[in-house]
Amino acid sequence: MGWNIQYEFKKSDLETSNKQIINLLNNTEDEEVPWDALFFLTGEINYGGRVTDNMDRICIKSILKTYLNPETIKEGYAYS
Repeated sequence: MGWNIQYEFKKSDLETSNKQIINLLNNTEDEEVPWDALFFLTGEINYGGRVTDNMDRICIKSILKTYLNPETIKEGYAYS
């Protein structure tokens, strides 16, 4: 499984995702990270909005789950 179609991701996709993550985290009144909102904005809108193939959508969500999940803020978590 992998990219079936070549997509044109842009630097603005990354910049927008970064700004949204910072805004969401800075505006969180309680100390709970809004993981579902972060995942949806990044995976469905910013990057996922460019992805047209269903298998590619599954791929991007799978990759994103490595980076946007509660385990990432626990001590000792490794991305690889």
